[in-house]
Amino acid sequence: MDVQELACTACHSGPMFNGPKTPMGQGFLMLFPTYTNNKYVAEYHLMAHRGRYRVTPNPADKHMWVVPSWRDVALRAPYFNNGSVDTLSQAVRVMARVRLDKKRTTVQVRDIVAFLDTLIGRLSRQTVPRLPVTLNAALPMGRE
Repeated sequence: MDVQELACTACHSGPMFNGPKTPMGQGFLMLFPTYTNNKYVAEYHLMAHRGRYRVTPNPADKHMWVVPSWRDVALRAPYFNNGSVDTLSQAVRVMARVRLDKKRTTVQVRDIVAFLDTLIGRLSRQTVPRLPVTLNAALPMGRE
């Protein structure tokens, strides 16, 4: 499979697969969906939400969304801003059609999902801090 032909990295680039480096607190925005003359736009209500426009009222921001990272994407179903797509394989099909105006074969979808499955990281162990045990009494407070 020719990676250039897939064109996914036009948006999903860099170490986090979420576009070029941007200033802290600012995401990389892309138009979604780009191609709207297909069954997926209606089936998954992809034009119902207007993206960044809802915050800025700037017409140029209609349907502009922050490109999400591919890291751990296999663990984050359902997919898209409205949670309308249940599986990663269907999300790959939808993205190909509404973003690139392409159809993917079953083998291509399987290979892309297999790659995305490799981007699951190991979760670090987290411990929850606990307050000291004080039965039936408040913690002593310092007095001045």
